[in-house]
Amino acid sequence: MWASTPDYRVSDQKKWKVGRNNSFTFSNTFGATLGGYWESNCQVLDMTFKSVSAINGSVYKKFLKNRLQLKVDFTAWRKGRTVITHGTGVNIETRNFTHTPDFMISAQWNFKGGKKVSVKNNITETQEVYKYSNIGRN
Repeated sequence: MWASTPDYRVSDQKKWKVGRNNSFTFSNTFGATLGGYWESNCQVLDMTFKSVSAINGSVYKKFLKNRLQLKVDFTAWRKGRTVITHGTGVNIETRNFTHTPDFMISAQWNFKGGKKVSVKNNITETQEVYKYSNIGRN
């Protein structure tokens, strides 16, 4: 990344992002996820973006022949973004104070309807195999 103003010149800035998500299936009707991410500090012109990170996951259970799913999503830990804007003689700092842990409960119903469709394999091309014998023999 490269940028320039009369007061700042920024070049060769790198920002790293690392994330990992894992899915766990305990049975046909019960499972969970666990994940996390991290982003490094970076600077763009007169602004410094501090690192952010979080650990989150979910647990779900299916009922009634997999038609009803109850799920709990959660964020176990989070470090919010801090942005520092550098000015002439003044620095302004803005922080994200989103509270953790947090969770959300959801219910999902899968509707089933319509005709059952049977799929048949149609032959669209025919191949014929010929046997050639004594080719090239006199």
